[in-house]
Amino acid sequence: MTRSYIQDLKMVTIVHIGIVVALTLVSCCRSFFAPKPEYIMPVELIQLPSPIVIHDPVINKSKVDRVAKPLPPKSKTAVKVSPKRVTQSLDNVAPAKQLTENEIKKLLSAGQAPRKKTETSNDDAVYLERIRMALYEVWAQPSREEVGNVVAEMQIRFESDGSLRERKLITKSGNSVMDASVEKAVRSVNRIDGLSPSFLERRKIITISFKVE
Repeated sequence: MTRSYIQDLKMVTIVHIGIVVALTLVSCCRSFFAPKPEYIMPVELIQLPSPIVIHDPVINKSKVDRVAKPLPPKSKTAVKVSPKRVTQSLDNVAPAKQLTENEIKKLLSAGQAPRKKTETSNDDAVYLERIRMALYEVWAQPSREEVGNVVAEMQIRFESDGSLRERKLITKSGNSVMDASVEKAVRSVNRIDGLSPSFLERRKIITISFKVE
């Protein structure tokens, strides 16, 4: 190749390289100086509920001004009293119910006391059962194999406050163990509460039977 041809080739190559560099610089400058796009933020629209309006209650002044009128007093009707005397026969009146021994025990276990105003035979039975239960609670009963079915009777004299004044074994059982246990139990009790004064006035001396249960 000739020397002139080589120089021309170099010039063409340099020109092409210069054009490529110029285009690259132009595109870079254009992207650098180009305006940035605006960022658009999406906004969600929320519909608020309509406000609640509370109206003041309407007061009817005509009703407020009204005053309740008092009712007229009722006229009293004269009651006529018949001069005839009314009597009632006692033949149809049912007699007082007698309590059984089991019913008396249930009343005592429930903590019920006899009536104080008008005492009857049922009340006396309740008091007698109360005395028997108080003595049986402290009685160390011997075995039935040892004493059998024997019965001992103890006579007790009470004071007006329920205290035991005198104790006497009026009927012996015939078994020394049985009699000794009964006397020991009765002597260990000094007073029995829950007895009415009227009962103690009527029944100052009481006999209690002891039998192994």
